[in-house]
Amino acid sequence: MRLFSLVCATLIAFSLQLRLSAADDSGISLPTGTWECHGTAKLRGQSDAERFWLRLKPTDAAYGHLRIVEVVYTPPTPAMLGGTHLSDTPFWLLDTRTRLMAWNDRGTSSQMQPSAGVYQVTRDRTPSDQTDIVLNEKKFAVNRGWDRTAAPLLLALSWRADTDLMVPCVDLFGDEPDTTLSWHGPEVHVGSDTWKVTADEHGRLAKLHDAQGGEVVSVTAWLATGISAAAANKPIDTPSGAK
Repeated sequence: MRLFSLVCATLIAFSLQLRLSAADDSGISLPTGTWECHGTAKLRGQSDAERFWLRLKPTDAAYGHLRIVEVVYTPPTPAMLGGTHLSDTPFWLLDTRTRLMAWNDRGTSSQMQPSAGVYQVTRDRTPSDQTDIVLNEKKFAVNRGWDRTAAPLLLALSWRADTDLMVPCVDLFGDEPDTTLSWHGPEVHVGSDTWKVTADEHGRLAKLHDAQGGEVVSVTAWLATGISAAAANKPIDTPSGAK
């Protein structure tokens, strides 16, 4: 299954390589090297915080110079996503500026592949008037950005103190309208929702709370692979003026 998923991701990346030059340069640089981020998160109406694990890998020419994020998490239930079924171990492909370029869900037929000017999405869905899973297809004509379900986890991975970001935020697997995600320092806006970041001593996201003070994300550990402990604990440099 893992080999099959990697092959699929490779094919997606090669198809995308020709389109990367057309993307704008908004976003924030991700940390170099291989990093793991552990913690808990409440996503899309979940009543309890669930554990998550992310592994961010270096850029690789075999994947169109994109970065694979291996994810283990508890996805929202189909009821929270308009009937869409998501696996708990997807692969995401990100460009070097955090934008989501492909989603390989593994274990389901739900996935996203970029096409010219659109996100092309297939979704394993159980419609409200049916009991069987059907394959639902949809296209989103938006600039490259973030997915609404993945947004809190992408924040855990990429937020840094004293930076700004604004990207489209698309509900690839649910039914919420397209919106925009932005942050300026610790304040994050996703459509009409406002979240607040508490930074750790290295300027990374430690906690994310919603407007009512409820905890959305809590990061319990950052681990770096292949570098010294001292280097792992240095603040991660971000290009000045990154937008």
